Amino acid sequence: MPRNTILRLVSLTMLLAACNGPREVTVEVMVLDLEANPVVAPNLPLVILPYDRDSLLDLLERQAARPRPHVATLDSLFAAFQVPYLEVARAGHAVDRYRDSMTTLKMAMDTLLRGDEAYRLRFQLFAQLSDSLERSEARRERATTALRRARRTFVPLNDSLRREVRTWEETTFRGYDSLVTALAERTDRTGLTDTTDSAGHATMLIGRGEWWVYARAWDVEDPNSEWYWNVQITGDTVRLDDRNGSRLPTY
Repeated sequence: MPRNTILRLVSLTMLLAACNGPREVTVEVMVLDLEANPVVAPNLPLVILPYDRDSLLDLLERQAARPRPHVATLDSLFAAFQVPYLEVARAGHAVDRYRDSMTTLKMAMDTLLRGDEAYRLRFQLFAQLSDSLERSEARRERATTALRRARRTFVPLNDSLRREVRTWEETTFRGYDSLVTALAERTDRTGLTDTTDSAGHATMLIGRGEWWVYARAWDVEDPNSEWYWNVQITGDTVRLDDRNGSRLPTY
């Protein structure tokens, strides 16, 4: 990394590091489930950084001898694989939901007399749930067969392309650690780490100046993508969710 580039970044970081004193910050993380409902993200690692991580990566990528390889090919490959994968996941989720509902309904029926109207109504509902479960199991089986076929094409090509991407990343981002070390030495500020609790929260004490929270979470809809956040901390509470996060492919 050229010395003048490091000095410019250090100067910018020191300028941003205003004289704010230490403060307590709570980070809340929510992700989407298979039905697009927000759910808490427990036990998720968080990194609190005194610099904009994306800016450093963008700088290094702009200096690369060539752009990231195979982006369009991998995007197409991932999109094709996601279709059967998501169908299996959603069908499996439906199977679990119907089974849970039937178990709960059966427990309620066991407390009633078979001649009661309430029992008859619940029995009808149980039969409807049983039919839905059978259809969902058949749907899952068809989707699983399609996923097996897609995997035979996906795996060898994906592995080959990703190896080339990893080689490009090792070269392109080789100077990242030394750049971060130089920033820490000149600003006397280093990053912090924490993990969300069972409610998806983490509270920590941060020092003066500007800070960003960086996190990654699994995307339940796609095994080849993830939720990614790199959000500047501007208050006492930071909420990471689908509104300020990005779904990024895991090249």
